[in-house]
Amino acid sequence: MLGSGPMPMGGSGETLYRGWYDYDKPFAVTHCAALRMVADLSDQEKVMATLPGGVTGRTFHTHQKDQVDAFMFGEKMYW
Repeated sequence: MLGSGPMPMGGSGETLYRGWYDYDKPFAVTHCAALRMVADLSDQEKVMATLPGGVTGRTFHTHQKDQVDAFMFGEKMYW
């Protein structure tokens, strides 16, 4: 995520809020989940997810970092 971090966050490798960090630097996360997703398998319209960046990997595109805040605050968006 060019220009988006680093950002402090909680979590560990053993929690749903996945985040890995050096043990001598808690909350200085070096790796995190690549996607958070909740899906109702009985209804294809009920899929919610967020990415730790945005919906495109294109540098300088307006949607490159549009989901950073939602990801950091544990929010989900309908897809």
